[in-house]
Amino acid sequence: QSEGGYAYTLLEDVLAYYCDEMFPGMPALECAAFRLTRNADLSVRDDLAADLLVEMEEILDARKESGCVRLEVADTISEELLDFLTRALSVDAADVFRLPGPLDLSSFMRISGLQGFDHLRDEAWPPQPSPDVDPTPRKALASAAGLA
Repeated sequence: QSEGGYAYTLLEDVLAYYCDEMFPGMPALECAAFRLTRNADLSVRDDLAADLLVEMEEILDARKESGCVRLEVADTISEELLDFLTRALSVDAADVFRLPGPLDLSSFMRISGLQGFDHLRDEAWPPQPSPDVDPTPRKALASAAGLA
């Protein structure tokens, strides 16, 4: 906790700060955040798999090396580095997205669950029953079946 509240640092900023130290003896010409999404559309034919557990392990291993279907990059990336990544990952230009900020905003959702931030949360909004739906299970089922 800092003096005026909490302070957070993105992991990508920490890595960029220490980039030169990660590759001793080699100057880092550029450091840019990127995130790729791989093709996860792999299936198991359970009728042909003698051992389903072994087959699932093979599918999970294959996903680690499947083709890149989306590449998100920091909008500060140079054209040279972007060209290198698109060629190395075999990504079409239509599947490259430049983003002007953190690449994974969903990770900030965890902050909302931290203790001490209750005043920043919206008030709970409970679901409301519809006046057009009969809440009695029997009547609702009969109505849905066309028997009422």
